[in-house]
Amino acid sequence: MTKWFLIFCICLIGFYSNGVEATPATPEVRIQYAKIFDMVCTNKMHYNIKPVWRNELLQRLPSIQQAWNQEGVKLLSTTQNLVHMPFRMPSYLVSLTLCNFPSMSQPLLVNMRYSLKSFIKKPLSLPVTLSIIYHELLHVYLDGRTPPYAGPLKKYAHLSWVVRQHLFLFAIQKAVYLKLGQKKELKAIIAMDQSLPDKAYTKAWNIVNTDGYKQFILALETQNHK
Repeated sequence: MTKWFLIFCICLIGFYSNGVEATPATPEVRIQYAKIFDMVCTNKMHYNIKPVWRNELLQRLPSIQQAWNQEGVKLLSTTQNLVHMPFRMPSYLVSLTLCNFPSMSQPLLVNMRYSLKSFIKKPLSLPVTLSIIYHELLHVYLDGRTPPYAGPLKKYAHLSWVVRQHLFLFAIQKAVYLKLGQKKELKAIIAMDQSLPDKAYTKAWNIVNTDGYKQFILALETQNHK
């Protein structure tokens, strides 16, 4: 038994030494309600978080986590496989807020108000809600890794910081959702982004859809595999 085990180990070493890399582990994502943040935000921003909003979110929190464990994991693993670049951390904690504070990546904070039927008549669907979590995780994933806007990408150098920040992000999103065969979900995500008052997202999506998303992914791979 020991002899065959040693032979197996030697074969594995030879396999990986020939340039074949192990598939990176998909990071674990834990989702929680940002109770303390909302208490402070309410006091500082003088914003009234209605109990019915909080009750709905807390009631749905387990199902949101379960949905992420089923669908969100696919988004992250497909991202790593397509870009050939792993996430830096083995796990992430995403906090959900009901205050009038925007979603962001540092810290990982996602505003959930527009996903609640107690807040708005037509709340965001669960796939679109999960896409917002994915969006913020992609900001963390890309932080410090995007190549400069030179060479073929030089024509985008004059764009605003917000637009440039989302070109690579949206390119990955589009590639991943298409790879997973989720064209309907992608269309809903783009529609949500383009409905925002700030038209930077609309500009970024127009570029990714018109000029092509593959050029951004190729530039990202090249930058991080030198």
